[in-house]
Amino acid sequence: MKAKDILPAATTVRRRIAAKSESARQHLTETFAKLPADTTYALTTDMWTDSHKQRAYITITIHYINDKWMLDSKVLTTREFTEQKTGTNIRNKLAHILDEFGLNIGQCIFTTDRGSNIVCALKNDTRVDCIAHILNTVVTTALARAGEEVEILLDNCKNLVRYVKKTSLQDNLKKTLKQSCDTRWNSTFTMLHSVKEALPKLTEIFTDDHPRQLHRVTCINTGLLEKLEAFLLVRIIDMWLFFRVQLFQEINLAIKR
Repeated sequence: MKAKDILPAATTVRRRIAAKSESARQHLTETFAKLPADTTYALTTDMWTDSHKQRAYITITIHYINDKWMLDSKVLTTREFTEQKTGTNIRNKLAHILDEFGLNIGQCIFTTDRGSNIVCALKNDTRVDCIAHILNTVVTTALARAGEEVEILLDNCKNLVRYVKKTSLQDNLKKTLKQSCDTRWNSTFTMLHSVKEALPKLTEIFTDDHPRQLHRVTCINTGLLEKLEAFLLVRIIDMWLFFRVQLFQEINLAIKR
């Protein structure tokens, strides 16, 4: 049996996806139309570039209280952004996409990062800073200034996680090792925590079955690892609580306006 006899052709798949997308858009448009005219919507939006063809995209997610008084969130679109990433072009794109759903940009409160272009685009609208981006900047900057010992520890942990994930060693662990990600504010903590929990088992595995790879665990400064993990846990909680209070204050101000 040939695959082409089972799977639909690429053009058929593309056509069906487009039809489903249009159906979902129509459904959302009708949903928004049924809500009170003075409804305020919260929008989160960001721009990103794919690593394969280096194409820029913009994604918009909407958050609102539905007719059952429940918080609902929907991704409105992920769309290629072919224009220059200027404030004017970004705002025009946002307004055009919202118009497709029967919404006005003036009805929306935006949450974004603090990129100069998006800040410029929404300078005349209500916008609040994304807590996750702020926390990520704080953590990244602090770790970059923490000194060589911390830099070496983080590199060794990243290398260990990368090696374990590329081999079958992960199958011998109860929990998955977590890799640090530059754009995720708490990923350094989760990486350190997962490495700390896995070190005894990995040391046993390397000692018994892969002695030539034992250096991958012995090079990790466990004392510093525990201190840095504990420090990040406390500071992340402190920062999260601080910015959460600040966010509520900004939202209250935005609603009063």
